[in-house]
Amino acid sequence: MLTALAACTAAGTTTTATSSTPTEAQVLAIGKELAQCLRENGFPNLADPVMVDGRPEIPELDNPPSEAVQEQARAACQPIADRLETAVGGSGQGGQRPPLSPGDAAKARGYAKCMREHGLAGFPDPDSTGVFHLAGTSVQELFQQKDPVSPLINDAMRACQQFAQYPGWGIQN
Repeated sequence: MLTALAACTAAGTTTTATSSTPTEAQVLAIGKELAQCLRENGFPNLADPVMVDGRPEIPELDNPPSEAVQEQARAACQPIADRLETAVGGSGQGGQRPPLSPGDAAKARGYAKCMREHGLAGFPDPDSTGVFHLAGTSVQELFQQKDPVSPLINDAMRACQQFAQYPGWGIQN
């Protein structure tokens, strides 16, 4: 769901807070503002985020809207998503993500391997924070297709979803 919003809104993913960030209540308030924006822009059944292990998490939708609606929501809500990413210390506007734990790093590498096994041979390994940088890879153009999204990407992401359950998960084009 909303891949371009990556760590803020993608499929139940979370972001990681650092010591110089706002309070948990302030981060949650920004998360709720993002959820409200998404609801107003095509995601009417999206739940408010909840804090899980000190991180905001927006639950995955069973039936996400069309890619066109997702693109509209992405455009409308990106400034709020950027504020949330910055508030939790992510890679948004200048924040720093902490390195993944060894267990989460293994999940991230498993995701990359799974994506390659499902037809995306050029899918990169993650960096130390769990972000997959696609710029300059053979799969970058596939991920930039918006309407429609490549079926190959959708199929691979569905097949590999079990590996994408760690703090800070995200794809950057």
